[in-house]
Amino acid sequence: MKEGAIHMQSRDDALKDGQKDTTWSDCAEAFQIIIDRMRQQTEDQQQRLQQTIDMFKERQRELQKQIDANK
Repeated sequence: MKEGAIHMQSRDDALKDGQKDTTWSDCAEAFQIIIDRMRQQTEDQQQRLQQTIDMFKERQRELQKQIDANK
């Protein structure tokens, strides 16, 4: 192992060392929770962005009506 490198213990090594097999499933579950939260945040941001775009489009239509009315 290189100096300063992070040693990742394999599943088999962990079991040999007497650690519970649940460590891996706990990690997988934690990562899934993080992924789900990030996905939800992305969807929320996308929805807010779409609302902003819609608001600007509506304002653009209103301004275009004013321009057309003043011609």
